Amino acid sequence: MSAIEPAREKIAKNLQQAVERLLDDIARVELWAGALGCFAKPIPDYGHGRTQFDLPAHTARSEAHRTTANVTSSEGSTEHPPQG
Repeated sequence: MSAIEPAREKIAKNLQQAVERLLDDIARVELWAGALGCFAKPIPDYGHGRTQFDLPAHTARSEAHRTTANVTSSEGSTEHPPQG
């Protein structure tokens, strides 16, 4: 093996590491460019007059209450379901 071979291997290894760092930097630049693009857009209007918000838990509770109310009203009716 000549003296040049270890130098070539070292250069190739250093070059590979540099390319890997460059790819990491490119990914980081893309991330920050995307974030900056989002901040460059104006905030959308949200309807200043609306103060009531539909929260998921509240909506689910209301739906359950309606279902229970429908079952209760049908149980309290004078008509009896056909027995079979």
